[in-house]
Amino acid sequence: MRTAAVILAGTHEWQRELFDALCPRPLMPVANRALVARALDWARAGGICEAVVCTNRYAPLFRRTLGAGDRLGMQLLHYQDVTPRGPAGCAADAARLIDADRVLVIEGTVLPVCDAADVLYTHDAERNAATVVIEDTDYGYSAPAGVFVLQAAALERVGQAGYHDIKEGLIRELREGGQRVGSYRAVGRASRVLDRESYLHAQQPAIRGVRAELEGYDRAGEALIHETAEVDASARFYGPVMIGPRAVVERRATLIGPVVLGSGAVCREQAIIVRTVLWSGSEVGAAAHVDHSILAGGFALAPEMSATHEICVNMLGERPASAGVQKKAATATMTGV
Repeated sequence: MRTAAVILAGTHEWQRELFDALCPRPLMPVANRALVARALDWARAGGICEAVVCTNRYAPLFRRTLGAGDRLGMQLLHYQDVTPRGPAGCAADAARLIDADRVLVIEGTVLPVCDAADVLYTHDAERNAATVVIEDTDYGYSAPAGVFVLQAAALERVGQAGYHDIKEGLIRELREGGQRVGSYRAVGRASRVLDRESYLHAQQPAIRGVRAELEGYDRAGEALIHETAEVDASARFYGPVMIGPRAVVERRATLIGPVVLGSGAVCREQAIIVRTVLWSGSEVGAAAHVDHSILAGGFALAPEMSATHEICVNMLGERPASAGVQKKAATATMTGV
């Protein structure tokens, strides 16, 4: 049976906040790789070697970042939705594009935690037309986890034009038509990147799930240090910390995880970084303190300055000699796949 993954990576900008202005959420670096690449890794671990990434206005950016899937170990196709077609419409178009018998659909801002192979096994064993992965919430009920398995035959119900939803459209139509719709209860909760806080929260499970030896990292307790990084022996790490390629951590710096330093990021001496992500080329100055924040676009936090619960972006396109906290939109450098 031919199975393909479908990533619903279309971008909507209803509020146009700074977080969404950094870059499309599925391309935001999570544990130093694009979120969508981590989701594709999850699908590949379940035995899937073909995928379609469904996008809209940012299709060229996704193509440049992900390519044809060579670096992901998958055959990757790109589908641009211009109408829009909606989740079910995109899934149906993708299934036709790759001629799959069934598709594993993953919402583009989700990093699943369940076993993809077990989800597919359960779907087949129950002879479902559709399977909805569900997870527990804080409110005492279950909710969809952003992952679905859909048979190609079920997707034939989706028209070749117009907007079609999965949860409120296709699933209801299948049930009304007497088709079997099953559920798979995930153990744990998927990470879902919606805003700054959820983005920072997603780093911890992602760091712990990294295949260190395959991505060029060495383990030091809970820390992952890239083989090309420079880390002073007096630096202190607490909790999950990831130091990316060519990143620098100077003497007596303290990092309290989850913390991620992207490619070429710098933590100067005696700086303190807490639950923060530094995108590629960003810097925290000597004795500076940053907490619950994102530094992007090569932003440099000046020595002895502080940033708490902030999104800090360099507006100038070059590293300033001295900077406080800047909070305006800019194009940020992303970590690749």
